[in-house]
Amino acid sequence: MKISRKCRHGGDDDDDVRFMAKVNKGAQNIMVAVPDQLAVVFMWSLLTAAFIVILMTATCVVLRVESPSFPPAALQTSRGARCSAVSENSLVARLDVDPGDVHYVFLDDDNRIPLLSACSLESAVNAGPGVNNGRVNVFVVSGIKRIVNHNRTLSKQVSLSSTLSDLKATYGDARLNVTHFTLEECLECSPFKGMNLSGHPTLAKFVVQLVVLWQFGGTLLDDGVVVVRGDVYRATGDTVEYGDRAISSPVACHAFVYKVMLSVKKYALSGQPFTPDIGRTIVNDSATGVDARPVADWVMCRGGVAAVDDRCYYAETIAEVHGHRCPVVVGGEETIRASSPKFRKTIIQATATDAAEDV
Repeated sequence: MKISRKCRHGGDDDDDVRFMAKVNKGAQNIMVAVPDQLAVVFMWSLLTAAFIVILMTATCVVLRVESPSFPPAALQTSRGARCSAVSENSLVARLDVDPGDVHYVFLDDDNRIPLLSACSLESAVNAGPGVNNGRVNVFVVSGIKRIVNHNRTLSKQVSLSSTLSDLKATYGDARLNVTHFTLEECLECSPFKGMNLSGHPTLAKFVVQLVVLWQFGGTLLDDGVVVVRGDVYRATGDTVEYGDRAISSPVACHAFVYKVMLSVKKYALSGQPFTPDIGRTIVNDSATGVDARPVADWVMCRGGVAAVDDRCYYAETIAEVHGHRCPVVVGGEETIRASSPKFRKTIIQATATDAAEDV
């Protein structure tokens, strides 16, 4: 059997050349296309990174608005120091307030205040000056809507403006400093910036008290507390002392006050009603992990009786003040002052306007 072999066609070499040319051309096309695709991928990666940066920036801005304005370093307690952010506040810039001062906060709509509040002011101003004694600062805040509680019993009331005028005429600017400002101005440099608290007077007043204490330090007194002997009690060292009717910070920008502000802000954002009892609970719950302790028991008079001591005492007078006179302590027991205060002529019989609850 013969095996026949097919001979190759003479054009096979040309086909190989053409095939290799096509391969080379395809490789060249691939080499040209790959950089273009890489460029596209790089461009999309760059756009994606830019989008992520913009998104993160926007998130940080939103969180900055919603979060406290003060840097963490400002939480450190430093005697006599001002918070770096607080120093930009116009209220702080224009006031010469010392950590040794005593502070009261009233609402601008408080045209009438209980006689006991006027007695409290007079007693605090009358208690100074002395060693390490500062002025009594009265902060009158506007921009807060007043809610009248008609369920309160009738009580003797006096004019706030007349009371302040009479006290300034008697004791002078060196002992009594009265400052008027808006709620917005007060909250300008605080964790509460941008919050609308105008319709919640009880909460707004408590917030203003905290902001004042944070910005300046000093001692906040409730206007139902009367200094019945000696000087107004002030905290010393680096520890804030707090009670039901007083909070005293020996320095400005104290970590405890800041912590209380954050807790109050969180509660306010929850939308729940706010009462003074809730404020006291928040203060008590915040006294962990910071330099804070309750005011000593002997500071507050109980049952109208003051212990024998050279320190300051307060009288927590619950009953109505009779005879247009302020309570004092004589011989260890509470009595009624023999002489009436100058502002006795402005007595008004009216329904108390303190709001019991913010809803």
